[in-house]
Parts: sequence; structure tokens; C-alpha cells
Amino acid sequence: MLIRNIIFITFITANLLLAEEKKCPSIKDSISAHLISDGFYNYQEFLHYSLGKYSTHEQKKYNLNVANELDLIGIGSDIIFGEYNELKKIILSQKKLITPNYVKEFYNRNKIRNSEENNNLYPLDLDTYILVANNKIKNITHEEDIYSSIDPNKYTLSQSFYSKNETINFFNYLLMNNEMNFNSPFFESILFNQKNKHSLINKNTFLGSYEEIITTFNNEENLYAVFPDGYAYSENVEFINYPNSKLIWDKKLGRFVVNEIQNMTSFFGFSALINKKNGFSFLCYLTKKESRNDLIRTFNLGVSPLSINDIISSDNISMQYKELLDLKNQNIKKLNTDNVLINQDNFYKDIIEFIIGQGDSILSDRENDYFKQIN
Repeated sequence: MLIRNIIFITFITANLLLAEEKKCPSIKDSISAHLISDGFYNYQEFLHYSLGKYSTHEQKKYNLNVANELDLIGIGSDIIFGEYNELKKIILSQKKLITPNYVKEFYNRNKIRNSEENNNLYPLDLDTYILVANNKIKNITHEEDIYSSIDPNKYTLSQSFYSKNETINFFNYLLMNNEMNFNSPFFESILFNQKNKHSLINKNTFLGSYEEIITTFNNEENLYAVFPDGYAYSENVEFINYPNSKLIWDKKLGRFVVNEIQNMTSFFGFSALINKKNGFSFLCYLTKKESRNDLIRTFNLGVSPLSINDIISSDNISMQYKELLDLKNQNIKKLNTDNVLINQDNFYKDIIEFIIGQGDSILSDRENDYFKQIN
């Protein structure tokens, strides 16, 4: 009986491993990829590395084009990479292809409901915001508590507002489940909080890249640093969820009340848009455990796991991070960015000018009510 059970367990385990490492379909031609990037995250190195490994295995060649927007070369690519919100703007011009089961299985395993699957847009990153420190974080419950943590020899905080996409996502994180509505007292209070916080931010990172935030944090220039949660996984550091404002607006009461909600709002980040069937094979390759580990941990690009099932082993992460992984994919906030290609750029510019004290036109702009949560 014991031998029979051992054989049975071995058979089941072997089949599970085979199912997990099932080969992706081969490609007939060389693979072409396009990256749309504002340069905040250095995705280019990872893509060259992965495309190189993949194309060598397939005995094909690859081509990667990098630009800050979609161009004619990108339109003809097999697969287009970029931030989810940016890629979402161009999905209507893409061919709608049937999602293969081997791609669906990856998202089902990670309990991700992707409303843009039928438009061939697939997230590879699910971020929420965290606060880290070189020393143990104490007495930080709300964002305002950061303001009192002052060391004359160091900047209080390292954070970047360089990326339009990251900035808009961060404001939506602070808003929690509320809409980004210019008529909302809560949104206005958040704007003023970020303006007050500006004097505490390391000016070397305010419009810096993700790598620059990491560098200043490693050099211990700051007391705290704001990162996507993928940093905590990659570096295995202690963290807290980025704290929200002490007061939040209560619509029913029509006034501010003390905030007692733990925020777990998350956002799709680095993603892939499939343009041709050839692209599904490379997407399949990127969903494998080894490739995911390269993207999330080895390259340290701020990319975060989709769930606990998106990592090679859960033995090396803290209980705190496991809890975060169990919760963040239950509150994914998406933005309705339809018909806002120009207004979104202006909105971001107005935010930056207001924070640094060079403009307050954002307070008088009441027409931009387009940033709404999509359930």
C-alpha cells in the first residue's frame, strides 16, 4: 500500500510539473517586439535578455524597437509592451485575436480578471504602493506622520513624479475607492498634501528614474522611500502599505472623518498587447516561472507579482508580503481613459506645477471628470 501511494503521489507530482512547464508553441518566423516607454523603468534590458534567450531556443532572430509612443514600426510588431494605461489607448486599432488556453490558465491561476483580454491586452505587473526605510518604520499610520519624521542630515522622503502613468496611479491610490473628481473636497485635500510634502522630498528623485530612487535609498540619503510592492519582494525588505491621509471625505455625512481604512488599491503596470499570433508564443514564455522570476526579482524593475502563485517559492518571503499578495488582486482599480489623450497630459502637467508651486490652474479646471473607477 505504501509503495502504491508513493507511486501515485510521484505520478501526480510529475504531471503537475509537466503541466506547469508545458512547452509554448513554436514560432515560424522571427519575433518582433515594440516597447513604448517614458524611460522611468528600464524595461529594455529585460526584453533584450528575454527575447535573446527565447529566439536562441527557437533558432530564430528577434527585433526590438523602443520608442516613447507607438510608431509605424510598432504597428507591425508581433507584440507591443508598455504600461497598461498607455497600451489601453491603442487597443481599438489592434486586431482581436482569440486568447489561447495556455495564456488564460496563467491568469486563472493568479485569479486575475482582465476586462481587456478580448482586446489582447495582458497585464504582467500588479502594483500597490509601499513605504520602506533603512531602519524600522515606527509611528507612521497616516501620510501626515511622514512630515514629522525629520532628520537634518537626510532628506525625509525619496519619491519620483517623473512618470505620468505612475503619478496618476499614485493619486488614484491615495483616493482609494473614490473617483478622481475635481469637485471633490477629498481630491483637493490630497493635492494640497502632495504640495506640502514637496519640501521633504529628495529633489534628486522628484523627477528621477526608478533606478535613481533605488540608488538614493541604498546610499541612505533618505529616511523613507516610496516604491511599488515589487521592490519589497525583490529585495525582501520590511515595509508598510503607503499610508493615506488622516482625514477622508465621507459623502453621506458631507464632511471629513478620521481614516481607519487599510488601503490595498492596486493597478496593472507593465503589460503586453498582442498584435499577431506570433506574439502569443513569446507571451507564453514570459508567463513561465523562470521568466517571471527574471522579470520580478532578477532585474528589479518594480514589477510586482500578480498573486502568491506568481512566484517560484513562497518560503523566502515574509508573512506580511504573503498577506499583501492575497489581498491586492481583489481591489484592482482601472482608469477610464477613453478620449483623454490630450487632457491626460495636461492633467499631469498641472499636477506637477501645482506641487512645486508654479501654478494652480488645476484647482479651477472643473471639466476633467473623466478619471472614473471601472469595477
